[in-house]
Amino acid sequence: MSVDYFEHQENVATNLILFLRERGYSRLSLSKLTGVPRTALDQLLGGWNGDVQEYNEFIEKIRIRFDLPMDYFIKEVALPQSSATILSPEVQELQRGLADVLDIYSMYI
Repeated sequence: MSVDYFEHQENVATNLILFLRERGYSRLSLSKLTGVPRTALDQLLGGWNGDVQEYNEFIEKIRIRFDLPMDYFIKEVALPQSSATILSPEVQELQRGLADVLDIYSMYI
């Protein structure tokens, strides 16, 4: 049985963000663990512009690697309230920079 994750992109992105936060993975570390390219993870989180089948394969790779239920990424969940607040563009830029620094750091550990 196959799930079409592409139809649930918003839920998939939200659940993937929560998964990263709960497990303490960076995008780079998740990429290394699953074989899903870092650039693909960025697109999974921010808006996919590639092949639908490839999208589904990447989500399935992550799901299988961590032995998650089939509906794990399509369930409707809300980000914690502190994450749902609107941040200024400056703060968003700082957060992106910090994420990049952490990704670089994770390459050396």
